[in-house]
Amino acid sequence: MVNSMFVVLPIIFLLKNIDTTDPEIIFYIRALFITAHSLILLSFAYIYFKVTSKKDETLVTVKPTPAPTGWGAPAAPEEPEEDRIVPVHEYDVEELFKLGKSMAMSLVITCVIHYKWEIVPPLVIQSVMNSLKVYQHSVFLVNVLGFAAEGSHARPWMPEPQPSLFGMGETEAEEPVEEDDKEESDGEQKALTSSKKKRRQRKKKAAAAAKEEEEEEEQEQGEEEEEEEEGEDEGDEEGDEE
Repeated sequence: MVNSMFVVLPIIFLLKNIDTTDPEIIFYIRALFITAHSLILLSFAYIYFKVTSKKDETLVTVKPTPAPTGWGAPAAPEEPEEDRIVPVHEYDVEELFKLGKSMAMSLVITCVIHYKWEIVPPLVIQSVMNSLKVYQHSVFLVNVLGFAAEGSHARPWMPEPQPSLFGMGETEAEEPVEEDDKEESDGEQKALTSSKKKRRQRKKKAAAAAKEEEEEEEQEQGEEEEEEEEGEDEGDEEGDEE
């Protein structure tokens, strides 16, 4: 997948050398924006038609989407969501709608900014970034270009990075944890837990032994004091008898 930085920075540099206040330039940029997103909508419609007409009933296990974290994120549900088993055609349609929703908000904000303040660069950036986002997504590559649904394109697909307004500052999705790595981490965690328990037991035994020694010392001191007191009492009695 193309890194957004390698796309956005050249576009910004190019736009600095273009008079974006020229009405003719603005017209062409708007035409680029409308054309790019019209092609994206047509691609969405074509993918939906292909998926629903093929109607692949092969089952795929879909893991729950990780809860968002950070400031303003909603509280995580008390009961964790369970894995879902759905047919391939339902999963592909879900992913297609997710892809559309992920672009809708940034599109609305970009249009408002351009309409209100006549800022041009976001139109170009959105045209390029959204096109790349669709045409590099597995739902397009598998259903339109005929890529095999294996390897990096195997279902379920990795969650899409969180989009920013202008295609920059995307947060990369976490890579799925392989089963072997998960087993290794679980084994390491169990080993650490058992070693911690052993250390605690040793500390408890050492503390108990130290406490017993203190009690024995106190008992010995008490016995010595009693013997001294008895010796003093005997000396006093002998003095009284004399």
